[in-house]
Amino acid sequence: MKKSPLFKRNKPLEVYDLIIHEPRRNAVASKLEKYHAYDIAEAIETMTDEEITRLFKHLDAQKRAEAFSYLEPETAARILKNAALDVVIQTLEAMEPDDAVDIIQTAGKAAAIAWLPEMDETVRTHLKQLMQHGKATAGGEMNNRVITLKADQDVKAAMKKLIEEATKVEYIDTLFVLDDASKLLGTVSLKALIAARSPIRIDQIMETPVYVKRVDTPLEDVIRTIQKYDIMALPVLDHDDRFAGVVTMHDTLDAIDRTALADYAHLAAVPTTIDRKESVLKGAKRRLPWLLALLALNALIATMIFQFIDTVEAALAIVMFQPLILALAGAVATQSLALTVLKRAKESLHHRIAVTRHLLGEWAIGTATGIVLGLLTGLAAYGVLHMTSLAEGYEASLALVVGGSVLAAQVLGALIGSGLPLLLHMIKIDPTRASGPLLTTFNDFAALAIYLGLVQLFIIPLL
Repeated sequence: MKKSPLFKRNKPLEVYDLIIHEPRRNAVASKLEKYHAYDIAEAIETMTDEEITRLFKHLDAQKRAEAFSYLEPETAARILKNAALDVVIQTLEAMEPDDAVDIIQTAGKAAAIAWLPEMDETVRTHLKQLMQHGKATAGGEMNNRVITLKADQDVKAAMKKLIEEATKVEYIDTLFVLDDASKLLGTVSLKALIAARSPIRIDQIMETPVYVKRVDTPLEDVIRTIQKYDIMALPVLDHDDRFAGVVTMHDTLDAIDRTALADYAHLAAVPTTIDRKESVLKGAKRRLPWLLALLALNALIATMIFQFIDTVEAALAIVMFQPLILALAGAVATQSLALTVLKRAKESLHHRIAVTRHLLGEWAIGTATGIVLGLLTGLAAYGVLHMTSLAEGYEASLALVVGGSVLAAQVLGALIGSGLPLLLHMIKIDPTRASGPLLTTFNDFAALAIYLGLVQLFIIPLL
């Protein structure tokens, strides 16, 4: 039967069906070789532990390692904890060191103590070196298994070393030239090495100077440097200026993806990882802490409304405009928040003048949108009140209060949305972790206080 084009096939489902329904073991192994590791990883996500164990019997260590590199560290760690020790060791040893470290650190201290002593000594040394560094640093993201050369080495000998070690490393497009003390002297591109003909020494074709970062450099700084200068592989040095490893552009793409997903999750106050097999109870337990915190914060809003209970009872018509004012204030605050977080990520707000200009700009935008929206809502409010007679005798006054509240709430919402993430950053709190929930609470509190306060001042005396 003729197979459908690749873009029409559900290859993870094909892998799953192959494991479940194909009785011939040799046939399964040969067919799995034709699938990309990503498709196998996607299939693993849908399998039970028993089915995963069956799959492992048909995959060699290298194919398992490639598939596990596409899994979330949480998923990979959970699977390996339930796997046989020999399968765990073979898989981790075949993986790139930085990917293996992510899984080991996620699995926890007990797993690391059980797994590391069983590994090859060279692999174990590489992994322990990487595990010394924080996750969100150059050292935590780098790969320390690369090809290094000597400055006085002939290009012919260098090419021979490249051929011998190419299958053992992840990245060969750039080679790193070190002295006897492991100090970085320069880099050699694969293209330059291939084009060179003996007798030529490496120092005659190497490139200098080289952009470098320290092992403790924040990952954000590493990503910005690679983006700015279009660097395929950024060398990383330890505190003694010795070559420690390299962060590739591929690594930064993965990091950017993880960071973007994490920021989105933090803004929404939800977990940063997705477990397809997570129970309802466990999912609820993970969300409850933030929801309970929001409940406590919103209790303050309820308390404030209670302080204006006489005002609300005296003029019930004011209640119908409350959701409108809160929604408009929330919208402008969210826009300002997103723009502020984006500018901070792009290093546009790293000095006082830029911060001041940004805040003034958001204030001006909030004022402009507030004037337009205030006029429109004021006119609409007057029309509704006039037709329904809900505020007979004070329709115009309440319409002015509604319009004025929208204007004030827009200005204040823009300032809160732009100022809150900057304030959190100043006190060393990740703005994306708390901005969303706090923004909602503060903005609602401020908008309601403005609206009910204006009603108290200008409407109640008319009743």
